[in-house]
Amino acid sequence: MRRAISRGITAGAGRTSGASLARPSLLSSAKTMTSSSSSASVVAARRIHATARHLNAALASTAESYVKTHEKIAKPEDTPYFLDNKFVSSSATDFIDLHDPATNNLVTRVPQMTTEELQAAVDSAEKAFPAWRAMSVLARQQIMFKFVALIRENWDRLAASITLEQGKTFADAKGDVLRGLQVAEAACGAPELLKGEVLEVAKDMETRSYREPLGVVAAICPFNFPAMIPLWCIPIATVTGNTLILKPSERDPGAAMIIAELAQKAGFPDGVVNIVHGAHKTVDFILEDPVN
Repeated sequence: MRRAISRGITAGAGRTSGASLARPSLLSSAKTMTSSSSSASVVAARRIHATARHLNAALASTAESYVKTHEKIAKPEDTPYFLDNKFVSSSATDFIDLHDPATNNLVTRVPQMTTEELQAAVDSAEKAFPAWRAMSVLARQQIMFKFVALIRENWDRLAASITLEQGKTFADAKGDVLRGLQVAEAACGAPELLKGEVLEVAKDMETRSYREPLGVVAAICPFNFPAMIPLWCIPIATVTGNTLILKPSERDPGAAMIIAELAQKAGFPDGVVNIVHGAHKTVDFILEDPVN
């Protein structure tokens, strides 16, 4: 498998403490507050932007409707994986618990996907590649325009997921999304960027260059920028004609799952973007898979 692997970026403010919360005003910037055991119930009720975690073959939250409190989720649902434009519940037996940093409440469980499920993602991406490669760059550009618009519509929702799962302030989380959005916007210029060249290097001699997709590529994302890194990878990899397998961090996969939904709505064909979950076992599988 040809891989485009995203490396972690050190961020001093990558994770805030549980005491760093958004103020009651939903869109305001966060301020640091001192918490204590006696104020735990107040903290749990404090309103923030937070993504609904009822994930079962679909995401329950929308751009307009998602959970906005730190209150304990009565029945946290397992995070699904994304295969062939569908959210699928994993048959895994091993799960990684993900807790709200502000309250330590369980938010979701992230599956350590089985080898069969991981292979299905590779097979899906490989199957989708020929048709996606053959699609004109102008057609791929139109999908990217829709994708960018959907990111903007779901900006607060994406930032909320980061605040809930990772602990960044809401303002910092919105900046995380912004840095990824800028790359998605740049990808809309693909028709110009993908032009080849014809150079006359000597009399009666010229060289021609062509830009072609690689095939199935992969992105292994760190925890510190849950939206930015996936949004660096998905637009560039796909608009250039590749199909992608993306593994978000098992510590905060919510933003990547929302992005998967947006890719689905934007019109990406089945198999062009697949998202898998897990820890080192999943990473090892991606690195060792022999797909060309």
